[in-house]
Amino acid sequence: MSNEEFEFSISNTLKSIYRLNIEAACFAAGFVPKHILLDRTRNIHSYFLFLRTKDQHIITSICDTGHLKDGLINVLRTQYSQLDRPLFLIIQDNDKSLKVIEGNFVREKLLEAPNANIEDFLLSNAENFNDIIYSIKKEL
Repeated sequence: MSNEEFEFSISNTLKSIYRLNIEAACFAAGFVPKHILLDRTRNIHSYFLFLRTKDQHIITSICDTGHLKDGLINVLRTQYSQLDRPLFLIIQDNDKSLKVIEGNFVREKLLEAPNANIEDFLLSNAENFNDIIYSIKKEL
């Protein structure tokens, strides 16, 4: 499955199961995340970046597997400097379960320990999506 097919699939899954208003960002270019979560008034609530695990590695459309840390740094830099909204990294595990981690948490870890293994950090610190989604939905 290509990254585009994966992103389309997970976006549709989140829309149907959790009734989230997720749209593809028409202004997404460079390291601006491709998906936005809209609130009831169609304002941007947050940005979503979809990732998945395959063969013990994290795959995403923003960069190739060997440059995950560089790609994430660029996305986090863009989010921090240009986008005035939270960024959520949604990770689909090998067993198709969803986990989520907030971008600021990842940014703080990278500032604190620039040489950290980002894949291990993401997989060990991401929370179960079901535990977080209801807090997010309350804000919508």
